[in-house]
Amino acid sequence: MTGPGATGAGAAGQMALGDRLIDAVQAGALPTALDELRATGPVPTEAGERGLLEAATDAVRGIGRDAVAAYGALSAGLADAGVEHRPLGPIAGALGAPVSELQRIAIDVAVGDRDAASAVALASDLGYRPWYQLDRAAWLAYRRLFPALPLVAETPGGHPILLRVLWRPLGVDGSDRSGLRARVEDLSWLGRLRPTPRDLGAVALPPSLWLGHVALRPLRLARDRALRRPTPTDLGPYLPTPTSLIDALLDVAGVGPDDVV
Repeated sequence: MTGPGATGAGAAGQMALGDRLIDAVQAGALPTALDELRATGPVPTEAGERGLLEAATDAVRGIGRDAVAAYGALSAGLADAGVEHRPLGPIAGALGAPVSELQRIAIDVAVGDRDAASAVALASDLGYRPWYQLDRAAWLAYRRLFPALPLVAETPGGHPILLRVLWRPLGVDGSDRSGLRARVEDLSWLGRLRPTPRDLGAVALPPSLWLGHVALRPLRLARDRALRRPTPTDLGPYLPTPTSLIDALLDVAGVGPDDVV
């Protein structure tokens, strides 16, 4: 009697644990969920549950090590170039933790406004690729309209990296409340007239005419409206699932040879 009952209870427990980990992955909060499980619950006795926790823990710690190493290389380069900088967000917490656990490698680095171009150039030399392709005039407009430039790269282990070089502080909600962008958006309906990064890269202008990018946005909207064509939206940079996390996710989901996609 105890055998089948124990097996059923173990399967139910593993399913509950797996569901919790899947929800945490989808919410981007896997390290927090693992901390809570370790702090509030007893050590799982079922081999399946222990395997899930160990796989998830190994994944976030491996990603954390890669993130700290990536920031260290970038920070050393910025320091050598005389660029004052500081980490923000999750990477800042990971740097001060005894054991770094992260679900993704997202590095936010704050620099002075005058050092923005130098920081982006140095990151490019280290293998980071700007998400938006901007010529000189577009860059001048972008600097005034946006607070940060996203760049992407990969670690030697294949983990994607999202780097943001920030030259203006963000609000609590992540919005930019300074510069030309904020002044335009404060006018409510004029916020729609603010050029997107895609707009800035669509036309090449001389650097002295960078303000022309702001004037071109209404023309693009009028053209799309006249042609009854939806204005393309910019989804922005994104991070694919790190390769080291995929096996753990498959274990959590219980994918087997009989499952077909």
